[in-house]
Amino acid sequence: MNFKLAKSNILAALYIFSILFFALVYFAIWSIRPDYFRVQQDVNFLPIDLLEATWSLPVNEDPASLISPNLSADAASIKIKGLLLDFQAQALALSEKQGKLREWRVEIDEGQSAFEDAMWRQYDDFVALKIAPLEAQLQKVIEEQRSFLANAGVSDPDQLPSGPEAIAYSQLAIAAAQARLDIAEAEVRARDFGLGHLTNFQQSEDQREFLARREKFAKFETEVDEDEQSIAGLRGKLFAAATGYRNSQRSVLNIGDFLYFSVGSATTATFGDIAPNYWVVRLLVCFQVLVSLVSLNIWINRLVSRH
Repeated sequence: MNFKLAKSNILAALYIFSILFFALVYFAIWSIRPDYFRVQQDVNFLPIDLLEATWSLPVNEDPASLISPNLSADAASIKIKGLLLDFQAQALALSEKQGKLREWRVEIDEGQSAFEDAMWRQYDDFVALKIAPLEAQLQKVIEEQRSFLANAGVSDPDQLPSGPEAIAYSQLAIAAAQARLDIAEAEVRARDFGLGHLTNFQQSEDQREFLARREKFAKFETEVDEDEQSIAGLRGKLFAAATGYRNSQRSVLNIGDFLYFSVGSATTATFGDIAPNYWVVRLLVCFQVLVSLVSLNIWINRLVSRH
């Protein structure tokens, strides 16, 4: 009889110990991550993923659709709300600008091809214009060579007899070679000059209009980059504010509150004012409930068997 009584007392002690043990565990979790619990007493803590979401929040979506904290009206929560509203406004504006920038970039890329084609056509025309007089001179010498061979009654210079006629034709051949050399040198000079002064070939009306659009695009692209940097800075502020808010609420509950929560979990008589907000804590609560039900059932059976 005394042995059964001792076993019953041990079971009762273990039951009470489990309640105290889980209360300490819950309090330890609360001290490290208070957002693992949801408290319905003037304060509703931010979801656990808010800190991570501030860095992955899409700029083209409403933050309220991704993060919807029911914050209390204290300074920290008001700051977070303000930052979320600022983020929403800036993010939506940036999203519109990014869409416009993408459309504009396609237009600029297409216009760039036409712009460069026109520039190189003007460049080639410039080179051709520079060597045109020399090519005319070469053509004149070539015509003189043909006339000379025709007057000599031959079709090939090798058929000319040695003497004054061969010497005269050789002089024409030297003049033609010199003309070709002058053309090559003039073309090199013209191309070098053109490559150093490409802006001279960008003066058509269409090209000037394109350059003006490209300059506006560059300014707009810089503006979008600055907005993206501003959004990144706002993410940092939101992250800091969320962290500060979460950490500031640790003093709201103490070990006594979690003893109350542990008793409620053990007896399945909770009121929802403190609730788990993370799957690890939920599993821990389920484990406590099962342990408590089993140990309580064994204890009651022991008491009944005594009588």
